[in-house]
Amino acid sequence: MSYDNDFFSCDSDRKTGKRLRNMRKENGIRVTALCEYMGGISEQAVYKWERGACLPTIDNLLALSHLYHVQMEDLLVYEEAEMASSCFISEYRGDISGTVSGYACTAA
Repeated sequence: MSYDNDFFSCDSDRKTGKRLRNMRKENGIRVTALCEYMGGISEQAVYKWERGACLPTIDNLLALSHLYHVQMEDLLVYEEAEMASSCFISEYRGDISGTVSGYACTAA
């Protein structure tokens, strides 16, 4: 599953895939064993995740987090730093046009 928003970029998908691959390898788990654990998903699906072509579903992320003993959020790489570099938090007085939930976005 690919996302068309700024929070999950293509670069984030690739980095998430790399993280998933590294976690699998660090835990000494073969792709075939992972597929069995995940209820019989295809090896192709795992390889797509690991190269960042798509992201696992929420159900699959939950299963992976249990397998690797991490929080689901720890499986994902997202570019929060990119958002922080183009937006800043500030207290506003008066006009708050151009702000979104306390963030004022500026051109990067």
